[in-house]
Amino acid sequence: MQFGQNLRSRVEDNPNFEDDSSRRAFISKVCCILAFQLAITAGITCIFVFVESANLWLREHIWITFIAIGIFMILSMVLMCYIQVARKVPINYILLILCTVSMSIMVSASCLWHEPMQILTAVGITAAVCIALALFAAFAPWDFTGCGPFLCILMLVLVLLGIVNIFVHSRTLLWIIVCVGILLFSMYLVYDVQMMVGGHKNQYSEEDYIVAALCIYIDVVQMFLYILMLLGLLEE
Repeated sequence: MQFGQNLRSRVEDNPNFEDDSSRRAFISKVCCILAFQLAITAGITCIFVFVESANLWLREHIWITFIAIGIFMILSMVLMCYIQVARKVPINYILLILCTVSMSIMVSASCLWHEPMQILTAVGITAAVCIALALFAAFAPWDFTGCGPFLCILMLVLVLLGIVNIFVHSRTLLWIIVCVGILLFSMYLVYDVQMMVGGHKNQYSEEDYIVAALCIYIDVVQMFLYILMLLGLLEE
């Protein structure tokens, strides 16, 4: 889920941030934090998927996944909606790590129902798609940072489809959800990368490195989960 839309569109009055060195330092910082988050998620997921005892433990204690969802939702809302918290060291890093761990448990729970080869294939496809989209966002002549309201509407549609799917179990509906999910988070990734690289209508402030990393992390992980769902549907 994406929160703090107003924060995403915030442009600080910081003239020094627009020079190349400051922008490159900001991008490097965000990318390092993102790489750390993805490494944590990959490590935790590998433990639960490939270590049999951990795999069985998570299956028997699936309620932990719901706790992780609640923790992630609350902490991500705090980071994205309260600028002071997201910019205050070290509390911002602590909350980010807790968000990452809780998301990693959610990813691990999703991977329990898929074969290891499917998971690895989804990782490869996700990496290729995300790199291509990031390069497109960085070098495209079009500005997508003004599309926030439309992405929120599409997110609402996806949430409503998910709620309907709880009561109406339909393969066709699942296909629609997967396709909308991949499309939505592809667009969000382009949106967030352009917000990070700057030079567009809306952009992140220099102090919003935690929020920038968290948003891109959510985009990448959600893309992976929907691609994994797609591979699962193709195997049925």
